[in-house]
Amino acid sequence: MKKYKHIFFDLDDTLWDFKKNSCEALSYLFEKYSLENHGIQEKSLLDTFHSINDRLWKQYSFGKIDKEFLRSNRFKMIFRELGYENDEEAIKFGHEYLSVCPFNKNLVEGAIDLLDYLSPKYKLHVITNGFEEIAHIKLQSSGLEKYFNQVITSEKAGAKKPARKIFEFALQTSNALVHDSIMIGNDSIADIKGALDVGMDQIYFNPYSQEMEFLPAFQVNSLKEVMNYL
Repeated sequence: MKKYKHIFFDLDDTLWDFKKNSCEALSYLFEKYSLENHGIQEKSLLDTFHSINDRLWKQYSFGKIDKEFLRSNRFKMIFRELGYENDEEAIKFGHEYLSVCPFNKNLVEGAIDLLDYLSPKYKLHVITNGFEEIAHIKLQSSGLEKYFNQVITSEKAGAKKPARKIFEFALQTSNALVHDSIMIGNDSIADIKGALDVGMDQIYFNPYSQEMEFLPAFQVNSLKEVMNYL
């Protein structure tokens, strides 16, 4: 097995359980805003959020929309999809979502065990397309911050995964060389293809066994399996 010195992690849904944390935040706000009184079911809110949020984040990652558009329009679009035409309420809901969700602490199963195993052996870093202030809140509130030497966000790098620029910026910032570095992430394009394009090895965290158009260097279905390769 190749000897690595630096390990770069994606954050959302690789270590920090975005799906669970966002669902908890939305469930809390669903009750607070009495959305059932407007004909909305909680499951519909959760499903619509994940569908629209995924689409908007893909557009953001490829530079088709900016941070302000994503934040300003996400819940307007969600509320309208659910038949609730109230942009003022949607904006308030969106602001409060950002004040609640990042502080939730749920981690992907096996995250702490893996980081405890890796941290004495390697220098660990984060590369995320998430926003600067939000990424640090997530890391601090969940207890992950202590494991990482560098946290590279797309805002800090001036580029978003899968662009070469963010990976090159991460390597430079971390004083790492591409041949002794490896990327671990759950997004086959942003994390795995992005790392591959810059010549960095990759471990694709693929808990749902999704098909890919290319083969990553390594593939795991659970974070525990990463220990077999590092």
